[in-house]
Amino acid sequence: KAGSTVRFLLGGKQAIEGLDLGMLGMKRGEIRKLIVPPALSQRTQYPDFLSPDSTLLYTIELIDIIPPPDFPPLSARGKITQQVGFNTITIDYERPSVRGRQIFGGLVPFDTLWKTGAGAGPKIRLDGPVTIEGNQVPAGVYNLMTIPGASMWTVILSSDTIFYIHRKPYEPDKEVARFQVVPKVTDRFYESFTIEIDIVPHHADIYLSWENTQIKFSLDTGTDQKVEDYIKQVLLTGQSQNPELYAMAADYYYFGNKQLESALILLDTALKKGPRSWYHRLKMDILERLNRKQEAITVGDTAIKFIKQEWEALGWDEFTAKQSINEYQERIKDLRASLGQ
Repeated sequence: KAGSTVRFLLGGKQAIEGLDLGMLGMKRGEIRKLIVPPALSQRTQYPDFLSPDSTLLYTIELIDIIPPPDFPPLSARGKITQQVGFNTITIDYERPSVRGRQIFGGLVPFDTLWKTGAGAGPKIRLDGPVTIEGNQVPAGVYNLMTIPGASMWTVILSSDTIFYIHRKPYEPDKEVARFQVVPKVTDRFYESFTIEIDIVPHHADIYLSWENTQIKFSLDTGTDQKVEDYIKQVLLTGQSQNPELYAMAADYYYFGNKQLESALILLDTALKKGPRSWYHRLKMDILERLNRKQEAITVGDTAIKFIKQEWEALGWDEFTAKQSINEYQERIKDLRASLGQ
């Protein structure tokens, strides 16, 4: 109707084809004259004044452009990036929700290859080689798939990352790892499919959880072996001149609660090459853990003398120096008390 204002979805077949085509690229406030031939003005019903063979003339002003509504995805995207040891692990995946459905044995049938989640399934990126449940897996990007079962799951890593995208036949020869894990029933209800990475010093446990079902598999980065090799081949042979490296290696042993005698050797080297207050503190920690408390007291006395002589060279202010000395004195007092002195 002449002079009327009409709102419609461009390209949504709510107007004749001639208007859909003629309005493409229009800007707010623009006015166009359109001549629409019969072939582009066809409709299911015609008003009395219009015949199917009519050529139509329109003068159109575009008043406003209303963007289409944006709906949230049914399966939200998730991404985890986690440093583990010397490695970085990244997992991209989509997270479908339960929405009142039975998941395993229902929506996800047992004993059938499952893409694991929504979309094309999770992609796990490894920037270095790892061992996953005894399987050597090189650096790369892999599809993470599963075969859920009532009492046992199979987990698969495949180098074929476009299997689900292109709907092509599955290629078992592209698997880089296949292993089985036992599912557990969780106390927590997981409404959305969830992947978590839990750091187990320098290694990781990866959890897949949905509904009340959870599986876990372990990933070994080889970090411990690399550190052990470096300590034995470089530090315990005295090849480095950096005292901090010796102290950090001792700290690594202390927090791992292993090789404590070697940790003391490393700290003694660090103290000879460039003493710092925290080297003494760590040595006291190790000696106390070894129940060599009298030696720990001696180290504490040495640390106090060191701070009194070197606090300015260390870049400390007087307050910091006094505070550190007081901490050592209190610790020595506790150690003496435990020895009945």
